[in-house]
Amino acid sequence: MGNSLNEHRYQLRVLDTSNQVVAIYDDLTSLYYRQQVNHAGMAVCTIPANHGLLTYATDDQLIEIFISYRAVPDIGTEFGQVWTSDYLGLYRDKQIATDGDGNIYYLLYFPHVNEILIRYTIAYPAGTNDRTTWTGQQIAVIANDIIRWNLTPEATIANGRIRNAQVIRSMNDAGAIGGTPVVDFTIGPGRNVLEVLQELAPISGFDFQVDKDSFTPSELWCEQAAGQLGTDKSANIIFDLNLDNVASANLNGDRLREKTVAIVGGQGQDSSRTFVTRTGDNHSATNDYEFFIDARTAGTTIELNTIGDAKLGELKARSQLNAGVAASFGYMYKRDYGLGDLVTVKFGNVSATRKIDRVEVKFDQDQRVDIQIGFADV
Repeated sequence: MGNSLNEHRYQLRVLDTSNQVVAIYDDLTSLYYRQQVNHAGMAVCTIPANHGLLTYATDDQLIEIFISYRAVPDIGTEFGQVWTSDYLGLYRDKQIATDGDGNIYYLLYFPHVNEILIRYTIAYPAGTNDRTTWTGQQIAVIANDIIRWNLTPEATIANGRIRNAQVIRSMNDAGAIGGTPVVDFTIGPGRNVLEVLQELAPISGFDFQVDKDSFTPSELWCEQAAGQLGTDKSANIIFDLNLDNVASANLNGDRLREKTVAIVGGQGQDSSRTFVTRTGDNHSATNDYEFFIDARTAGTTIELNTIGDAKLGELKARSQLNAGVAASFGYMYKRDYGLGDLVTVKFGNVSATRKIDRVEVKFDQDQRVDIQIGFADV
């Protein structure tokens, strides 16, 4: 896409330990970033060897990418630029490369702050109340407890954790939303925090994201969003090749990996072992795909049911529709839609409400932009 009136510009802002801006750059050789709901994304900054951003290429340096869009004008007024935050990342690694003329370039890698969740495991002994086992508790509370006791200043040996956690950027939990199912739940020590949250979110109707604390901006927290990370705009925002707001698209049914029947094995041995069977939303006589879960640490049938439902939610086929966004005065990224929003998509005989599950943004050295979005079932 060309750099026309309705398109975007970027600023990369470097933040100190109090999350105050210490440097701003808009002159990178190229900037690419990808973010996905309930996953860790990545930003790649390509810069020449003498660029000032290299000064800040130190572990866990926080950067924030702002993107601008053209505001909807009142009649008789000029288009104005609105700036909004679109990405938070922590420095992790670099690559050094040369072009065909021998010029040296650095590629700096800033994983999205959701990557913090990958760094930790459930580090409590089996059977520890509110740490590895919960009875009659809301799923959102369980998810928040996992954050609280493994990532925050409360994740200490004194509170029963196997080791004191290294807290990143004063990480904190943001509390739990209400209204999620009440379950018994047990997880074994050693499970990865992000993986567990990704299992719990689909069966309880919430998304999660690490962001700057709304009340203490110098800190990060992991917040939950009821329903979805964005808002429901499906009545008004329609993506359709016929509306000229989609440049290209492809639809993937995602059924090759799907499982629809969970046989969950609990405590006991041989013929005295407890088993439950759970079926997924997509199960039918022609879509019967079994798998087994060894859940011998679970103590109740309710726990076995919850474990089976969580895994079925993870393995449910969710058709993915990926699309390039055409330059249009009608819809603009960040002004009209964003990550996590629900929109209407029409493509390949499909007309349905979909979640904007993934966004990829690429700027070249002239700030020309290319935006790709991915849609997922809801």
